Amino acid sequence: MENQESILEELEKFEKKSGVAIPKLLEEYIQHVAKTGDPVFPWQRIRNFMRYMLETVMNEFYENCGGEDMSECGNVPAFSYTATRDKLLRHFDTFTGAPFTIQRLCEIMVDPTRHYKRTDKFLRGLEKNVLVVSNIEPGRQMKEKEVQKQQLLRKTAAGVILYVYQRVLLYRKIKVLTVMKLTALPKHITTLY
Repeated sequence: MENQESILEELEKFEKKSGVAIPKLLEEYIQHVAKTGDPVFPWQRIRNFMRYMLETVMNEFYENCGGEDMSECGNVPAFSYTATRDKLLRHFDTFTGAPFTIQRLCEIMVDPTRHYKRTDKFLRGLEKNVLVVSNIEPGRQMKEKEVQKQQLLRKTAAGVILYVYQRVLLYRKIKVLTVMKLTALPKHITTLY
């Protein structure tokens, strides 16, 4: 992200003025985290904003889709929106770092109706992403991608060397067989010769 300082400024303004509309820059930040999985900033700087977003998305989904009138099924306990919402928010408040599911949480915040049409299913989907215990550090995703690139380069270079080495051995093998005047060469080898 290029505009990290601007985002931090917006986060500070947002915390001072609670209940205001979410600035476009912070919406872009949520989309960035949804795309990359990297929270960029320490959890202490983004926790309140993320909690506000989570609560807002849950409330808006409930207002738009309803959900208290869900009938009880034999294998599924009765659904209570307020109890489930409060449980999720209480657990969210216990995080000491960004949950490792931050990317999926942000994806849900960006487009909650993409995969969910009912409030109970939506909150159960959130529950699976909030009731976790592992955290990630900011920037970790980028470091892992850089390591994967380096490994891929090493593998690619090693792969090219191995490929050339195998071709040289195959060429030598064909040459030796030809010199020995063996005529029973497989078709795929004779086409290479």
